[in-house]
Amino acid sequence: MKTYKFSTQLTVMDMFRFQMRHTYICVSGFIAVLVSLLCLVILWLNHDDYVFTTNGLLVFGGALFTVIQPFMLLKRSFKIIALTPTFKEPLNYELDEEGVHVSQNGETADLNWDMVVKVIETKTTLCIYSSPKNAFILPVKQLGEEYGQIKEFVKENVKDYAVVKVK
Repeated sequence: MKTYKFSTQLTVMDMFRFQMRHTYICVSGFIAVLVSLLCLVILWLNHDDYVFTTNGLLVFGGALFTVIQPFMLLKRSFKIIALTPTFKEPLNYELDEEGVHVSQNGETADLNWDMVVKVIETKTTLCIYSSPKNAFILPVKQLGEEYGQIKEFVKENVKDYAVVKVK
């Protein structure tokens, strides 16, 4: 029986990338960026025709989802990593034929493979989702040389769900 054991420590940037992906990959995130870009295009084309207040609102609308929201997500990531006791110490993972087992300070959590909702692979993380918004975030750098084997092992065991690769 194959078993992979490793520990990971999430960083602020790991959490930030995870939150950015969740915010902007869905339809509402796409529409939000489109609205911001539309505000900037309207401002650029008609800035002489509008009063200062209108231009200010268009600048704010343009920055809202392209600058302000990512900044707020970064701030939230700092807060989550700093204030959540779970992220203060490394999480110990064990992947086996049954599923994902996570332990820390004597407490454990288990996720059977048939309960995995989806698996997302990005350049920096492998995310194993236990629900549409919650995932075990496995940073690629921390998995080291075993990353390829771990990824293939997850693919073998999550038969009903395709691994989505995001570049």
